[in-house]
Amino acid sequence: MKLINLAVATLFVAGASSAMAAKPTSIRFIADIENDEKLSKRYEIQCSDKRAVEMTQTSSNEFCALVGEENYCNKRKMKVAKKACN
Repeated sequence: MKLINLAVATLFVAGASSAMAAKPTSIRFIADIENDEKLSKRYEIQCSDKRAVEMTQTSSNEFCALVGEENYCNKRKMKVAKKACN
């Protein structure tokens, strides 16, 4: 019986921690940037934990954001936003 109670408690804790992960609440366009005649766009991601993360869209239509100490890039804007907020 104690094993079942421990398993149920573990499931509740695991579910609560994933539900508390920060999520993107908005993505706002900031400005166009021109570097070496290449045009890119800059966005700001607002996370549910009140953080703001910068994201850029390159000329090859790839979105990039600094995640931890690495630059994370993907073709899909929402994937980058979710990764940046976690």
